[in-house]
Amino acid sequence: MTREVIRVIEKVPSSLHLIDEGQELNDAYYLRHRIETVKRIRLTSRTDALALAAMVEEDYEAARWWSKYVQEELNHDLLYLKDLQKHGLMEKQVLKIDPFASTIAMVETIKAGIQDFGSNGAVAYSVWVEWSSERSSATVVERAGRKYSAS
Repeated sequence: MTREVIRVIEKVPSSLHLIDEGQELNDAYYLRHRIETVKRIRLTSRTDALALAAMVEEDYEAARWWSKYVQEELNHDLLYLKDLQKHGLMEKQVLKIDPFASTIAMVETIKAGIQDFGSNGAVAYSVWVEWSSERSSATVVERAGRKYSAS
């Protein structure tokens, strides 16, 4: 995963914007990233459900664990919506904004993978999100707290 992150950084240096202390935090970039996170959470909730259905057939005990994880993830959009509200963006406004084409393509790829290969694609995506989040979320929150407020 680290090699893939390095490859992305080399091709898209702006991908570091939210964690790069050398760059001033751009309001529009920050807010659009938060909006897209809401979109990704809601769209991957569907693929998580499809993965659960597949997993019930593949490994029922794993499906029990996955269902608990998915239930928790299902509510994470509320955290981002609360943050966006403090910036004057209400849920109705956020939901009217279309997701990026890349987000739709990613979700469609996960969905196709579930249909072709079972639940592993959705699980792999979640592992990636958790891995990435563990390495960068605290920095993003600290930077945003310094610029906007701790709340």
